[in-house]
Amino acid sequence: MSALQGFYKIKIMQTGTPRFSVFLSWLAFLGLLVFALFIAWDKGWLMTVWTSDLSRLSIVISLSFVVATLFAGWRAFDISRQIEFVVLAQDSNPTVPDSIVFWHFSNLQQKAKAGTALLNSE
Repeated sequence: MSALQGFYKIKIMQTGTPRFSVFLSWLAFLGLLVFALFIAWDKGWLMTVWTSDLSRLSIVISLSFVVATLFAGWRAFDISRQIEFVVLAQDSNPTVPDSIVFWHFSNLQQKAKAGTALLNSE
C-alpha cells in the first residue's frame, strides 16, 4: 500500500444515494414549476399578467427565468456528472507512479503525521 493511497480520497456520495442526485433534485423542482405554470395557465393568470403589462417587462422577466432555470439544470447535470466521475475514480483505486512529486507529497504526509517538523523544511 502506497503512502498516498487514500490520502486524497473524499467521500462525496454515501451508500444508498441515487446517481445524479443533484440533477434529479433540479428535475423535481422543474416538475413543480411546470405544474404551477400549468395551473396558472389554466386559471388564466398568465394571460392576465402578460396582457395587462403595458411595458412588457413581465415577458422579459419570464423569459429570463426560463433561461436561468435551464442553465441551472445544465449546471446540475454537469455537477452530477463530475460527482459520478469522482466516485468512479475512487472505486477504481488507481496507483500513483513513482516520481519526484510522489516523493515530495509522501514526505509531506509523513511530516504531517509526525508533527515534528515544518512542512516546508527538508
